[in-house]
Amino acid sequence: MSSDMPTYAELQAEIAQLRGEMLWYLPLINKAEQYHHTWAFLTEGTGIATANGYRAALGQKEKP
Repeated sequence: MSSDMPTYAELQAEIAQLRGEMLWYLPLINKAEQYHHTWAFLTEGTGIATANGYRAALGQKEKP
């Protein structure tokens, strides 16, 4: 294994940090999705079409 490869523990720490950031942004994303123009601006080119897609990436239940 190359010395520049992250360890399993480092990867787990990175996952936890990124998930925490995603959870922090989720209420903002839910609010932004209510305003179609804002949502379109924020998600342009990201591949995220809906807040449900963002929740799915977090493994959370989709809202109807």
